[in-house]
Amino acid sequence: MEPAARQRVKARPLRPRVAKGTATRGGVPIATVCWGDRWTIGARAQVLEAFLRESVGLYVALARALRAPDPRPSLSAAHSLRGAAANAGAIRVRDIAGDIEALARGADYDGAIRRLGELASQVERFRDLAVAELEAPPLRQSGVA
Repeated sequence: MEPAARQRVKARPLRPRVAKGTATRGGVPIATVCWGDRWTIGARAQVLEAFLRESVGLYVALARALRAPDPRPSLSAAHSLRGAAANAGAIRVRDIAGDIEALARGADYDGAIRRLGELASQVERFRDLAVAELEAPPLRQSGVA
């Protein structure tokens, strides 16, 4: 028999627990994951920072692609923006980008261009919310927790 300290323990795979209200895709959390009893530190901040870095460039690429002589690359641009928005939890941005992607897939580029204004305002709105969230002090520092 092996000593207690050397006994082999069968490892169990970690299964993420989803916090109430967390956006999911197929039951898997998009941005915030709880492993066991610990929240991944900084995961949400990293996702928001990535959205802040990429969202304007993705929007500009989409707008240019839709107005180009050959607007077919707009599918890729809309899909990329939709994915970035979904990861960050920007549901309205994700939905509008998905609508634009569907319109572009159906070759309704004029309809897609008409949705760009709404998309721009929602991207800007979510960017403001993300900045506010990133600048907010953690609960422990604010005296709440």
